[in-house]
Amino acid sequence: MEKLEPPLPRSSLKRKEPGFPRLTHTDYLVIPSEPEPKQCTKPEPFQLESLVRHEEEMKRQLEERQRNEKEEAQPILKE
Repeated sequence: MEKLEPPLPRSSLKRKEPGFPRLTHTDYLVIPSEPEPKQCTKPEPFQLESLVRHEEEMKRQLEERQRNEKEEAQPILKE
């Protein structure tokens, strides 16, 4: 019978993995300051063609209505 070599100690087989460092003090927590607020962006104005056409049409109808009311309000002059 052959003699087996004694097994290696467990501590040598175990591989040490780096862990998270532990805090050495707990007197206070370091909280980073709040960043400066950013400037709000302003949207660029834009005009939709259909909106422009609608406004022009409404303006034209209003002028026509005012012109018709003005003609109706004038007295009829008989000569």
